[in-house]
Amino acid sequence: MDRVVVITGASSGIGRQTAIRLAERGDRLVLGARRLDRLEQLAGEIGGDGRTTEIVQTDVTDPEQIGRLVERAITRWGRIDVAIANAAQFYHGPLVDSSPDQYVEAMAVNFHGTVDLIYAVLPHMIEQGSGHLVFVGTFDSKFGNRNEGPYVASKHAQAGFAEVARRELTSLGVTATTVLLGRVDTPMIDHLRVSPIQPKVRAGRAADVVVRAVERRPAQIVFPPVRGRLLLFVNTMFPGLNDRLSKWLHLEGWDQPDH
Repeated sequence: MDRVVVITGASSGIGRQTAIRLAERGDRLVLGARRLDRLEQLAGEIGGDGRTTEIVQTDVTDPEQIGRLVERAITRWGRIDVAIANAAQFYHGPLVDSSPDQYVEAMAVNFHGTVDLIYAVLPHMIEQGSGHLVFVGTFDSKFGNRNEGPYVASKHAQAGFAEVARRELTSLGVTATTVLLGRVDTPMIDHLRVSPIQPKVRAGRAADVVVRAVERRPAQIVFPPVRGRLLLFVNTMFPGLNDRLSKWLHLEGWDQPDH
């Protein structure tokens, strides 16, 4: 395909699997994450010899580091075709036990990390007259699960920003896709047991969905599709019923006993 793709949170989970799949398709990748050793390992696995893959140690809470990530793509290949805002941080615990600081931290990663990436790539995409933004989101941005206050709030903000970006930027040649995922089996939630009605899906399957977003550029993808749309529909149309069902079905999950 020969696209130039920037991915945050690329060292593990969905980001890692997405990078592998896009490399197999011939894309040029610029991968950012905090763990440089894991980025180096990933680049080695996908044949990152400098010709097709660049890695940049990136903490998305630092706009300057995001700027360096984007600048690497421009310096190396002169363009950015796709930006995937994937980096995320998860919190699990009762609202009364959380603190305002946790909301600040969640917003720094899940919301501002996304916004800063988009504002960093946008001038280049507008100048070249094309580009695609992929927002890796969650059901939780539309469905306020118990015990996930900071995560839900920050992901809700990300989803709202993504919708505005999608509607405003099309006239400038820049398209956007929001990917709403259920529970995904990644290190971020490896401590969480989940309800059988909302089982964790493999990171590879979630990555396939992200790749579909890159290639087909729909406005939104919900995955798993049937269960996801049903949950979102019930929550929108019958919120009181949904509150009771989500409590009865334990959709928020449980912390593992040894955590």
